[in-house]
Amino acid sequence: MSFTNTQGVNMKGIPSLRVSVSARCNLRCLHCQERGDFSTDVRQSLFDPGWVKKTTHSISRFFKLGVRHFSITGGEPLCEPENTFRISALVRNLLIDVSATPQNSYLRINTDGIRILEYLPQIMDYFDLVKISLNSLVPERYAAIGQISINEAREYLKKVIAGIETLNKRGRDIRIQTVLTRINQEELWDIVQFASRFTSVVELKILDLSEYSHLWHNPEPAENYWRNSFVPLRKFQNQLKAKAIFKGSTSSIGGYGNPMPVYQLGKLKIRLRTSAGTVGQYHPTCKNCLARSYCRDGSCNIAIGPNELIKVCKPQEGRIFQLGQEEEALQYMRETRFDKTPE
Repeated sequence: MSFTNTQGVNMKGIPSLRVSVSARCNLRCLHCQERGDFSTDVRQSLFDPGWVKKTTHSISRFFKLGVRHFSITGGEPLCEPENTFRISALVRNLLIDVSATPQNSYLRINTDGIRILEYLPQIMDYFDLVKISLNSLVPERYAAIGQISINEAREYLKKVIAGIETLNKRGRDIRIQTVLTRINQEELWDIVQFASRFTSVVELKILDLSEYSHLWHNPEPAENYWRNSFVPLRKFQNQLKAKAIFKGSTSSIGGYGNPMPVYQLGKLKIRLRTSAGTVGQYHPTCKNCLARSYCRDGSCNIAIGPNELIKVCKPQEGRIFQLGQEEEALQYMRETRFDKTPE
């Protein structure tokens, strides 16, 4: 994808920026990194009350370098509403100042959806799209995946669904994101049907279980969890081919990461992110990465957070830059290459 924004900044090769504002979450999904995008790199600076100022300076520097696509993430960003909306206001003002359009910019939020109704006005004001993680519609499965009680699961599911229904009525775009495991594999089509009910659900993104167990809650049992829980997306994709129209493949903003097949089923777009048997986009330094044998994500985006680090890689923490090295991190991303032959 190549285009030029309204200020003449060439967007080809410029990735999106994920801004992690919280290490906390309502859930404890075993397949999630223990501190979200902070992962194992959390430092004492996480508790530095000045981190918001430092983070906003970094965002501004990335913006000057041409970054126009932003996602607010965590943990769960709505667990830290004050920081979330303070940073979101900065990004929204930056985008307004350059008269950025939805075609060449966005500000999105990644959330588990549990607290949407609590902060509905702010969500409607700031975000172009709400990305909601929803791994099951069945309380028992939702509880098992999120490592919470069945009573919590029932309460949370009601709130998530109510939030989706309200956003749908308000016309705010939604993407539902589901990680496929053995626990929820039998209800994948139920989730498709659920997503299809809402005109504002513009996309359902289904991901398989990435083998980054050393970053998850309880790393040692997590490895066994991956071995026992991984389900290839191949079976579902074959079923999807028989029912839906293949629309081609898409990559992450700037042309990064794995190409992901996209299907159209009625009005619903379904995107598949699979790590099995694919090839990714890599920087030459990835050759020495311990995760190379199973990583098929490559460098997808840049992430920053209160640990004052800039991350360009998820599975092995990758090459890490400090806040203030925005230009170096962006140059690193631009040096990634597409590896056409899997190892």
